[in-house]
Amino acid sequence: REFAKAFRSMQLESTLFGICVIQIKPQLEKLLRLPSDSLTKEIRLTQDLMELFIDYQIPSDLISFEEEPGVNYSNAQRVNKVKSNVAAIREMISQAKQKEIDDAKLKAKFDNPIPTLSAASQPTNYQLADLLCDYDDDDDVVYKSAFCDDLQYEASPDICFDAYCAEECMELESALESFEPEPESVLEPEPELEPEPESKSEPKDESKKEPEKKKEANLEKAEGSGLVDFTKLPGILNKNFDDLDTDAALHATILKPGETWNRKFQKGLLASPSSENLESEEQQQEKNKAFDLLDALSRSGGLTIDAASFHVVVAATHCFDRTLINTIVKDNVNPIEKVERSALIVSSTIHEESPSTLIKEEHMKRIQSGPSSHLF
Repeated sequence: REFAKAFRSMQLESTLFGICVIQIKPQLEKLLRLPSDSLTKEIRLTQDLMELFIDYQIPSDLISFEEEPGVNYSNAQRVNKVKSNVAAIREMISQAKQKEIDDAKLKAKFDNPIPTLSAASQPTNYQLADLLCDYDDDDDVVYKSAFCDDLQYEASPDICFDAYCAEECMELESALESFEPEPESVLEPEPELEPEPESKSEPKDESKKEPEKKKEANLEKAEGSGLVDFTKLPGILNKNFDDLDTDAALHATILKPGETWNRKFQKGLLASPSSENLESEEQQQEKNKAFDLLDALSRSGGLTIDAASFHVVVAATHCFDRTLINTIVKDNVNPIEKVERSALIVSSTIHEESPSTLIKEEHMKRIQSGPSSHLF
């Protein structure tokens, strides 16, 4: 019996489905210390802020407006200060990207060194042409460059090496004019540059959830506030289903999101709306982005979120033993009256009101004399 109660309690937890909607712009204004509606027309700035928070996890303290004591700032000055902070961060990111590109080019250069010639034995044009050109099996001239090993051009065999490779020879000669003699003819590659290890964000330890208290038979509100503990709602509904539903036809319904989600988005301001299906891996990526953004908007939980709405969805199913026609003909039962009773049980529990206050006067007498009479 204890196992059955625990298992049933676990099932009831899945009957409560919550959806939280957070307004991004009002929360950004609060986070950046900007007046209300300052970002309404700043579309580009809003997109840059979202990119910095989601893709680069930039702390909001580096971007937010810092007010100096004794100085009065206008709304435009506050927004411009945030814009300059965003521009500085983006410039830093661009420089970091360029440095990574330069390091990759330098590493590739060391991995594939270019052979050089000693100044004491500078070749003539014909010798340079022999370096740059060669014959293939069909006696065709094939261009081979010491600087670009992957490029090849074919030409007629009657073209002179010196004429065909004139431009390449001139470029190589100009490079050799400033060449200083070295004891070795081949440039020794320097040791490879080890790429910096990518910094991985440490996984956040999930705070241990406190054990749930036993669910009471009413929705208690926190003292001095209008907050309601909705986690008690499934247990209260289940208890009322057992006590008030004499047919045992009303049951709690478990709500679960589907395995494949559909995401609607717009790539650009002028682009048409698009949609795509997200599998489990893509869903996890989008969840990580959402939590990164939430962490930035709330300063890791230190800033309250005011512009938000929370929606709670609870489902219940009324089941009939027979089909609709058999219920009416064989059982001689009006299914509408049964469903009305189930609706009264659910609505009176959620709104914490008496069923009589939820019914219009013209229907009161009929409902009180039917299957719902024990509710009054």
